[in-house]
Amino acid sequence: MQLTLQKYILKEFFRVFIPTIIAFEFLLILGLTLQSMQKGANVMSIIVGLLPYFVFYALPYALPTALLAATVITYGRMSGDNEIWAMLTSGIHLSTIIIPIAILGILFSMVSVAINAELLPRSYKMLRTVRDRATKQVVQHLVSSGGKLKMDPYYINIQEIKGDIFKNITILKADGDHVTNIIRAKEGRLDIELDDNVIVCALHDGEFVSISGTKASDSPTVIPFSDTTFLMPLGLREHKTMRKYMPFMKLLEYKKEVKREIRKSRDILGDLGIGRKALYRQRDAIQVEADQVRAKIAQASAQAEKAREVISLQRVNRVNIKNDIRISQDYIRISEESVAELVLAKEMVQAGKTSKPEELAAIERKISEVNRTIEDETIRMLEAEEAKQLARETTEKEEEKLASLAGEMEVLSKESRGINERLQKAARLTQVAEHQETTRDINVAIHKRLSPGLSCLAFVLIGIPVGIMIRMGNTVIGLFISFGIALVVYYPLLIAGESLARKQGLPAAPAMWAANVILGIIAIVLLYRLFRR
Repeated sequence: MQLTLQKYILKEFFRVFIPTIIAFEFLLILGLTLQSMQKGANVMSIIVGLLPYFVFYALPYALPTALLAATVITYGRMSGDNEIWAMLTSGIHLSTIIIPIAILGILFSMVSVAINAELLPRSYKMLRTVRDRATKQVVQHLVSSGGKLKMDPYYINIQEIKGDIFKNITILKADGDHVTNIIRAKEGRLDIELDDNVIVCALHDGEFVSISGTKASDSPTVIPFSDTTFLMPLGLREHKTMRKYMPFMKLLEYKKEVKREIRKSRDILGDLGIGRKALYRQRDAIQVEADQVRAKIAQASAQAEKAREVISLQRVNRVNIKNDIRISQDYIRISEESVAELVLAKEMVQAGKTSKPEELAAIERKISEVNRTIEDETIRMLEAEEAKQLARETTEKEEEKLASLAGEMEVLSKESRGINERLQKAARLTQVAEHQETTRDINVAIHKRLSPGLSCLAFVLIGIPVGIMIRMGNTVIGLFISFGIALVVYYPLLIAGESLARKQGLPAAPAMWAANVILGIIAIVLLYRLFRR
């Protein structure tokens, strides 16, 4: 009799569950379809290809809610029709009435876990891939046919198309509602590079306008060009290594790899207590310090190079000055010899019997000219000696400066090496902190795969006492109660737990399982009250 009764309960349950899950699946698939259409997917060619992935993608969300609704409606109708009271008064224990649906909840939980762990990530990856392929097709169609195209944050307007040449092209780049850059060109070509995930804009005869001013009175910067190439990213995602699309076992392998990377830096794990953001600030501060020291080294190096140039120049000047002094000395020596000869010639003329005044005057003029040459060369030689002394002093000063700069650069280089060591350590710390954050994200992803799957059991356990207590099998009321439990209690708790685990650093297991635990506790309390009655 008990087996017959349990078959009857299962039959009543599936009579409600099958249409309910079909309805929920239809609603979710409809929502995904509308979302894909908004992204530009062609209804006939793309949506049909997405439907199989939509089914698997929606199933983990539809299954628990459908189980809850079917449980509430089934037990509510049986309680409202006094069937449960009749069973209990006939000697049937309450556990006999509950066990078949509870076992069903366990089985569906196992199925849901399998879907979340393996099928859902694969389905989601294929869903996004097909969507992106549809977006690329739309982009190719719009670009090839001309017209308006929006690829956030870019807006393209093509006024005319002749063959594969576009005329009067305008490309806007916007930051929210504010246009920051404008590119206008009389003609050009736009090609899709699917491998590089970009639109290549080869433009001719145009101008680039930068609107960077914060005030309305600020004038834009206009830069004309004859030919330019502009790359516009399509913004389509690559899903090969994203944790969201990893099957469960690969996710566990990825977690092991990250932990191995963390173990390699166990010597610095004790310095991670200040937090990831503080580590980033510390690394950035050390980077600024390193940049400042590098700037000082560069400045000192430039000064040393300039000092070496001055020293080299002064050495050349000293050599030239020595040559000038030698030339002046030769001029003076030759001039003095000339003066001596002229004086001797003058004395001979004066000692002669027939003295000629004109000849004496000529000799006097020559002596005077040669003496002036001697004076000029003497002055030039003195000036050269001063220049030589100045060059020597300048050289000594620059050599002292060069020695001082060499010492300063040595100190700065030593300081730079120390800062680089600190920077490398800070970089390692931030990398380890990122690995730890990745580990936390992986833990959240792992429990996110398991927790919603096992929610089927929690929903069934809470649906049984709720259905019996409301004593009403009305479908609308059952669905209302089910949506209330799922959308008001369970999923907000699940989202809050995920947020706390990711942003506040709470352990992933209790944060992600809190919704199931709370729902399970409520279910146990309600079931306990039923058993006591």
